[in-house]
Amino acid sequence: MDEKVEKQTRGAPLNGWRGVAAYLGRNQSTVKRWAATRDLPVHRPHGGEARKGVPVYAFPDELDAWIRGHPDELLETATEPAKESSGAWPVEAAVSNRRPPNRRRLTFGLAAMGLAASGAGLVAWRYADGGGTAQIADEARALHVEAAYLWQKRTPESLQQAADLLKRALEIEPAFAAAHADRAIVYNLMVEYGVTGVDEGYELSRMSAERAILLDPSNARAHSVLGDILFFWNRDYEGGARLLERAAKFDPRDATARHWFASVLMAQGHYGEAAVEIAAARELEPLSRSIVVSQAMIELGRASPEVARQLLGQLVRNEPGYRSPYRFLAFAELALGNYPEYLAALTQRFLLTDDPAGLDVAEAGQRGWRSGGFEQMVEAMISAARANPVTQKDPYFVAHWHALAGAWADAADHLARTPTRRFAYYGIDPAFADARQDADFREKIIAAGLPAIW
Repeated sequence: MDEKVEKQTRGAPLNGWRGVAAYLGRNQSTVKRWAATRDLPVHRPHGGEARKGVPVYAFPDELDAWIRGHPDELLETATEPAKESSGAWPVEAAVSNRRPPNRRRLTFGLAAMGLAASGAGLVAWRYADGGGTAQIADEARALHVEAAYLWQKRTPESLQQAADLLKRALEIEPAFAAAHADRAIVYNLMVEYGVTGVDEGYELSRMSAERAILLDPSNARAHSVLGDILFFWNRDYEGGARLLERAAKFDPRDATARHWFASVLMAQGHYGEAAVEIAAARELEPLSRSIVVSQAMIELGRASPEVARQLLGQLVRNEPGYRSPYRFLAFAELALGNYPEYLAALTQRFLLTDDPAGLDVAEAGQRGWRSGGFEQMVEAMISAARANPVTQKDPYFVAHWHALAGAWADAADHLARTPTRRFAYYGIDPAFADARQDADFREKIIAAGLPAIW
C-alpha cells in the first residue's frame, strides 16, 4: 500500500518530534535517540512531501506497542524532564515490566501494579520543574467536557458518542491525561452496557488508563479503572480493592473515584463502608443517576429494600427510559413480596434492553402468577429459563432464576460464567438470600473464585 494512503486509512498520526515526545512523556532529544538506536516507530515522508518540509510522524498504536516491549527505555529516562519548557507535568509514577495480556490476567504496567502490590522494587520519578501543567487546546477541552456529559448518561448510544468525542480530543491533544482517563472509563462502561466485547473492552480500557497514568500518575480516575478491572475481570479482590481505595484518596473530591470504590466495597459485602463512600459521591455529584442506582443497591445489601425502592421509584418516574434502575427495582419488590411489581420491573428491563429471552421468562412468570401465585410463578420462570438458557443481553438473570427456584448449585455455576461485575450482584439479590446461608452453595462460590458475600 502507498505510504500516504496507509497514513490516511489508519487515522490521524502524531506529527513532528514535538507530538511524538508529548505522547511518550519525554523530551525531543530522547525520542530522536530512540528512533535512531532503539527502533522507535517514527516514519519519515518521502518524495514531494519530504521536499515540502512535512515533519516526521508516528501512529499512536505503534508507539503503544513499542512501549509495551521496551520497559527498560522508560526506566532509563525516568528522571529526565518530559519537556524542554517550563510547562512540565508535576506528577509521579512507577514503572513495572509488561507482558502480553490474556483473558484473566491483564498486566498493569506503569503506576498501576505499584499501588496494587506492596510497592517493593518500584522505580518512581518526578518530572522536572514541578509547578506547571500542560496547556490543552480549547477545542480538545470542549470535546472532553461534552464527552463527560454523554458517558455519565450511561446508555449504549451515549457511550459510543463519548468514545468518538474523546478520540477527536486526543487527536488534537495526544498528551491530554484527563481525556485518556475518561476514555478508559468509557471503554469499561461499554463492556457493562454491551457495546463491546469483554476481552476487547477491558483491554482498551486498561491501555487508556495506563496512558493517562504515564502522563499524570496521580489521576484518580485512571487508577480507579485499573482497580475495577483488577477486581472484576482479573478477580484479584484484595489487590483491586486496595488500588481503588488509593485512587479515592488521591482525589477525595472525585465523585467517580468515590463511586467506584463504593461499588467494590459493596461487592465484598462491606455495606456500611460502601454507604459512606456512596453518600460522599452523591454529595459531590448530586445529579448523577448512576450514583443513585448504586446507593439503592447498597441499601439492598443493608437489608433496606423499602429505601432502595423509594430511590429507584423516583428515578423511573423521572426517567422511565433509563434501564439501569429496573433490575434493582425488581430486587426490591421481590424482597418486599410485591410479586406483580417484581414481574413488571423485569418486563420493563427486558423491553428496554431488547432481550427477548428475558422477556419470555418474565411473561411466563406473569402467567404463572395469575394461575397459581408465587410457586407457579417461580416454576413457570425456571421452566422458561431452562428452555432458553441463553440470555445474551444479561446472563446474570439465568443465575437469578435458578436461585429463585432453589437450584443453588446451578445458580452458582451460572454466576461463575458471568463475565462482568454482575457476578457480584448475588450479595444484594433476595433470590440468593437462602443460598447465601447454604454450606454447599458457599463451597461452590469459593471454588469458583467468586467473592464470599455472606
